[in-house]
Amino acid sequence: MGWVSLAGVAVFATTTVLQYRENTRLHTQLAALQKAELESPLSPEIPPAGPALAEPHGRAPAQLPPASGKNNPAPVKATSKGAPFSEISERIQALSRNGTSRQSMDWQKIIADVRPEDIPRVMSLIEKESQRSVRESARYQLLRRWAESDPASAIAYASSITGKNAHDGAIYSVISVWSVNDPAAAEAWVRTLPSGSLREQVMSSVISGLSEKNPQAAYDLYKEFIKNQRQMGSIYQIFSNWAKLDPATALVKAGELSGQQRGQALQSIASAWGQKDPLAALVWANTLPQSQQRNGMITSIIAQWADSDLNAALAWTRELPDGPVKETATSQLCNQWAQTDPKAALGFAQSLRSGAKKTQMLGSILGQWAQQDSQATLSFLQTIPAGSERNNLIQAVVQQLSWQDPKMAMAFAASLPPGPLQMKAIAPVLSSLANTDPAAALEMYASLPEGSAKRNALQGLSWSLGQSDPKATAKFAETLPPGRARTEFINSLASTWANGDVTGAIEWVQQLPDEKSIQEALGRIVPQWAQNDPKSAMDFVQSRPEGKSKNSMLNTVASTLAATDPKTAMAFVSQLPEGEARNAFAEGLASGLARNTPEEAADFVAAQPAGPSQNRAAQAVVSQWASVDPQAAAAWVNGFPAGETRDNALQQVTSSWAYNDPPAASQWLASLPADKTRDRLVQSFISSTTHEYPEVAATWVDTLPDAKQRARTIENIGRSWLESDRSAAEKWINQTSLPDDKKQQLLKQ
Repeated sequence: MGWVSLAGVAVFATTTVLQYRENTRLHTQLAALQKAELESPLSPEIPPAGPALAEPHGRAPAQLPPASGKNNPAPVKATSKGAPFSEISERIQALSRNGTSRQSMDWQKIIADVRPEDIPRVMSLIEKESQRSVRESARYQLLRRWAESDPASAIAYASSITGKNAHDGAIYSVISVWSVNDPAAAEAWVRTLPSGSLREQVMSSVISGLSEKNPQAAYDLYKEFIKNQRQMGSIYQIFSNWAKLDPATALVKAGELSGQQRGQALQSIASAWGQKDPLAALVWANTLPQSQQRNGMITSIIAQWADSDLNAALAWTRELPDGPVKETATSQLCNQWAQTDPKAALGFAQSLRSGAKKTQMLGSILGQWAQQDSQATLSFLQTIPAGSERNNLIQAVVQQLSWQDPKMAMAFAASLPPGPLQMKAIAPVLSSLANTDPAAALEMYASLPEGSAKRNALQGLSWSLGQSDPKATAKFAETLPPGRARTEFINSLASTWANGDVTGAIEWVQQLPDEKSIQEALGRIVPQWAQNDPKSAMDFVQSRPEGKSKNSMLNTVASTLAATDPKTAMAFVSQLPEGEARNAFAEGLASGLARNTPEEAADFVAAQPAGPSQNRAAQAVVSQWASVDPQAAAAWVNGFPAGETRDNALQQVTSSWAYNDPPAASQWLASLPADKTRDRLVQSFISSTTHEYPEVAATWVDTLPDAKQRARTIENIGRSWLESDRSAAEKWINQTSLPDDKKQQLLKQ
């Protein structure tokens, strides 16, 4: 049986029964919550469902504002606040002359001082900046300023910029401001863009701005335009704003979603509701089924409550039953407490039971205290008996101090007894010191004794030094002895250097003494290069000698390019001759396409010649597709020829589906014939759900054919379930087929 295209696959029917259950459960939770309002002394107020929102659901799209004419805003007068253009010009030139053009704070100050009427002329100066990363950062900042006063002119300028990444970033910068000030006009402009990743990305910005006043309209816009379900930011923003206006309706609408989208929506509702009415939000969160997600929501709400009433949040948390929720919530509260009163928070934490959680909590508190009074914190550490707890706390404090006051952190590290702890404490200090005083950092590094601690410190230095002076750092790299530490340092420097000056980085890498070092360093540069200038990156890669290294780079270029500019990627693959190089590019292309348009990726793979390369490309597509639309991915995989590729792909679908939407995955598994293939998929399902959804994993245990494997699985599920819902877990364990002695051992854990 041959490969089939997506068009030839019958897509599974929509699981309406599952959706009905989910909606019914949410309505039941809402009714219970409203009942709790009347019976509970907490009396949380739930706004009625469906209040009138700011704009009608079926509003007509806004008209585009003209680029010029009487409808434009009146020109800004030359008397507007800000520095004269001559002064702005002199300051920009001074930055370049002094070699400090990387100082982002200086650029921010300059751009803040630009008068609106001078923005076009200042933009011309910025475009002359030689360093790409500085030029683009300043351009984006200035475009946001421009969009405040004249979005039509700003978007016209952004549209004229060449280079896909620079062009798209400029468009997004303008829309991010325009969508807040005038979401209807921004939406109308975005609708004129051709379909693709850029339109989805900028429309998500419009959706974010619109959701503040009209979440229903924003939700409708999301369903219409956002095809890439991985853009979870829009879902979070919509439901966060919805919950602030009407949490009851937000809950009902969240019930219409499934998988990751539903989880993201519920998390945003919990966060927004927790800010407005934490008690009501906690009542609701407690009605959710036991899961890691529920526990996370509860601790998040408690943390928000502490921002407004720490004592009340602490009192409520103390009444929680012992378990992971109470531990995590207590840790968060102590961390927040330490920001205002570290001594009191420290006293509370010291009263808790000893253990890893307590040590972690103390480290967080001491880290906060170190930012406020480093000397007092260091004095306190000296009073703790020597041992692993003290060592861990010292590490936490040094980490905090290294960014606040690296010289004090280094002085403290130097006061420690020579040994592993001292060496481990020095590494983060060196990395931080390199940002402010590279020469001192290098001198300190040279004084360290040889060993693993010195090698670890070296890797921390590579990024910091590479940012400040890549050429000087390259000379330092030449002094390092051969070995893995030197290689990693060079690779990290190559990546950092290429981020600001890809030409300089390439020239340096090609002068390295051995081919292996060149290939590894290029592997760090090419992905960044492909994002910013795909044609130049492709030309360079094709000029490299044939072999695995070249094929790997072709795969990387294709994957990067397919996600941002699929038309160009398709044009490239059509020009490559048959062979391993083309196969590598095609596999990368399939993987990149699958990030945004898995259906197109599936059709592309189906059209490739049968063989190992097609199989690898198919696995890459399934991996991406299963995380956003597992049902469609499963339908496609069912058309594969019988064999290892089909089996592996089905396991990928099962694992991803089970992690994101266990009830739907379970229902799909139940629809499969009971054979060896399903047995393998059941094992994947159980492995993916045991930790977070043990109650769902438990329903499939009895289908496992091997008795020993079934016993091991019961024990794994039981241990996980006991941590989240001990009562339900104990009941289930006692009903299983485990021998009595094994049951007792498990229940004692």
